[in-house]
This record gives sequence, structure tokens and C-alpha cells, in this order.
Amino acid sequence: MSPFYGFAILIEVICLAYFYLKLFKFKYIKELNIKLRIIIPLIICLILFGISFFRIGTICIIYAHFFVFMGLVDIVFLFINHKRENKIVVQTYISFGFTFIYILISLFLGFKVFETDYSINTNKMNRSLKIAQITDVHLGNTFDGNGFKKYIEEINQLNPDILVVTGDFVDDETKYDEMVIACQALSEAKTKYGVYFIHGNHDKGYYPKHRKYTKEDLNNELLKNNVNILEDEYILVDNDFYIIGRKDKSDKSRIPMDKLMEGVDTNKYTILLDHQPNDYNNEKNKVDLVLSGHTHGGNILPVNFIVYAANDYTYGKKVIDNTTFIVSSGISCWGMTLNNVTIQEYVIININES
Repeated sequence: MSPFYGFAILIEVICLAYFYLKLFKFKYIKELNIKLRIIIPLIICLILFGISFFRIGTICIIYAHFFVFMGLVDIVFLFINHKRENKIVVQTYISFGFTFIYILISLFLGFKVFETDYSINTNKMNRSLKIAQITDVHLGNTFDGNGFKKYIEEINQLNPDILVVTGDFVDDETKYDEMVIACQALSEAKTKYGVYFIHGNHDKGYYPKHRKYTKEDLNNELLKNNVNILEDEYILVDNDFYIIGRKDKSDKSRIPMDKLMEGVDTNKYTILLDHQPNDYNNEKNKVDLVLSGHTHGGNILPVNFIVYAANDYTYGKKVIDNTTFIVSSGISCWGMTLNNVTIQEYVIININES
């Protein structure tokens, strides 16, 4: 089992233990004999715990927020209505109402995919270039292979010159057949200069036996569909600009930026694909544009504060000296289908002659 799921279960147990104690305060529970007062709340909590296994990450977040809201309402009720007999019922309704609205918004933002546009000027090219970026597909979480194909069709309508996929295309939960369909969808991308792919930390699979296929199987399907895989490699496109792909930070064989840039003509425009935005000090001033994902824009409160601390940048466009950095929140969630800190997106970058 993934450490993420282990942590999610621990959070659920803490939340349900709190709720178990709360149930004793309900009028109808109080009126039961001592044996039923213990057994019925326990059964309710066990049912809630069992439900969570249909979607551990998502249900864990829902439970956690419900009990946070309940705790906050508890604090408020210390100062008001403290003598009302049905106080616990009112508290529960208020907590449920807040949670329902909060989760409804988070679910909408977890499934809805937006288009985000950026514009960059450069004196290194004598023409414009439109780049489409997809990252953090985590195939199977919020859409399947055919769902991914629909986004490719949507992007095709924008006539990009190039499509880049910046990691975490698949996950441990991604089925082989869905992976094959999604790779085939990439072959249908209508671009002038092709599709370029780098691996993220999830693409290799943390639990290969669970997933039933390897990183090499994924690579084979990508290559069959004319996708250019870059692993600490670069390609000079149309003798005009470079696409440079780094291995993921989690790959111990990744080479330093200085070595990767050997042989690159920096008088030409350089686009670096690096899944995790964690090496800005070594990337700034060496390339013109860095495209990343990984962070999911922070995803959801309070996870976002951990994400902010763990990365050089979390979401959006940032210029450091002569380098523009763009971090996408990704086209899908990971581990849950909730999002309330940012949006799900694919990115369109227009590079214009200055």
C-alpha cells in the first residue's frame, strides 16, 4: 500500500474517533442502554470507514474537512447557545452544510479542465511559436484514455506548433489498456513539430507489480505513436530552437544542468522540460524557458502549504534574470478528485518575436 493511503487511513481513524465521541451526545443515543450506546456509534463509524475504501484519498479529505468544520463550530458554540439541548444536532447540520458547499466547489474544480494562456517575447526567433503543455495526467484518476483523447482533440483546435508532456502521464492505478489508448491519442495531436515527453516521478511506478507494466512498456507505446522521449537529451527543432528534456529529480542517474547543456547553442531559443520545479538556481540563465508540473498548484488546503515549502515555485509564470519559468497545476488531480487552491488546466504558451 502506498504511504499516501496509509497516511489517509490514519487521518480517517482520528476523525472517526472524534465523531464516535460526538455521537454519544446525540439525544437518541443517550436514551439507549449502555451496551447499545457503545455499539451503535461504533457501527456508524465502521460503515463510514468502509465507505472510504471506494476512494480513500477523496473520502479522507471530505471526512477531515467535516471534522475540522465541526471543531470550529464547537469553538463558536462555547460562547453561544450553550444551554440548548439540541446543540449537537445544530452543530452537525452547520458543519455538514459548510462541508457540502466546500466539497461541491472542490469537486467541480477537480474535474473541470481550463485553458491557461501565457505570452512571452524573445529576440532569439524570427517567428512566433505556440506550445501546448500537458502535465500530470495521472491517467485514470479523473478521466480515462478516451477522456484524454477528447482533450487532445480540444487542443488540436488551437493549432499548436508543438505539444509537450511534462511528466506523471500515468500512475500506479493506471490500467495498461487505458495507457495504450492515451498513447495512441498523442499520435493524433496535430502539431507542426511533434510531441515531446519527459517522465515524472510517478511514470516509472512505485509499485510495478500492482500496475502490471513497466516504464519500458510505457516508453514502447509512446515510441510506437511517434512521441519523442527526452531523458537528459535535447533536440534542435527546425534548426531554430531547442527542446531539452531532463530526467526527473527522483532519478538518481540525472545529470547536472551544465553537462546537459554541453553542445547547445544558447544563441537559439531553448525550452527546458523538467517535471519538478526544484532546480531553479541551476536552470536560470542557462535556458530561456522552463516548463514544469508536479505541484498540482498546491491542490487543496492545507496540503498546499507543504507543496509551497517543497518546491521553488508552485504555480504560474515567474521570471528570474533571463529565464521564464512556468509551472502548470496539471490536467488532473492525484490521489483525490478534489481541488480548491487552483484549477486543472492545459497550458498554451505563445512565444512572440520581440
